[in-house]
Amino acid sequence: MNEFDYSKLPDKDKIYNIGPGGTSPLGTLGYVEAALELKRQIDEGLMPVPELIFVAAGSLGTQAGLELGTRICGLQTKVMGVRVTAKEFANADLVATYAKEAYALIKEHLRGLSEPDFKDVTVLDDYAGPEYGAVTQEGLAAIKLMKKYEGIQLETTYTGKTLAGLIDYAKKHDLKDTPILFWNTYNSVDLSKYLKPGITYKDLPEAFHKYFKEDLLHRNES
Repeated sequence: MNEFDYSKLPDKDKIYNIGPGGTSPLGTLGYVEAALELKRQIDEGLMPVPELIFVAAGSLGTQAGLELGTRICGLQTKVMGVRVTAKEFANADLVATYAKEAYALIKEHLRGLSEPDFKDVTVLDDYAGPEYGAVTQEGLAAIKLMKKYEGIQLETTYTGKTLAGLIDYAKKHDLKDTPILFWNTYNSVDLSKYLKPGITYKDLPEAFHKYFKEDLLHRNES
């Protein structure tokens, strides 16, 4: 669909195509840098080396960046993606592809480092629910646990399902005393104080009103 549409446009070579989810080789480098920042924090003694990192796997730029970044800096850490979108868009092969494309952008600056191997990429499949954005009972339970014990607010589409995957994985494996990092991709900072006074959801197109009027969070609880 995207290729067909762009082929009809004049000067199509000058157009930068941003696919669904916004993942691109260039954008993936942001989480390569995030992995390098993590390594700096470990070197500074701020945290132990995590044996596992759990992160949401949506359009895969985040996981691909962490996969590449941890390999570049030599972190002996296994990245565990938790799929939250359809499997054709979120799978281990695609993570490896995106990581390799990101590596191609920076390889000339990585003197002496050959292309990392991405054969052992993991994407857990059992926590996405029936469709993208669908609220799951496991996700809701994980959100409540995180809020209760850590005071951190997650959401139902990405981070709640990721934590649900982490919890289930921990139940099925002997992870006692194993350092695990939950990579929270949700910015839950309340920005309402920055809104212009008088603005409400009714100022949005009508198609968006249902997200404010309906209790979407708990609609699948019954």
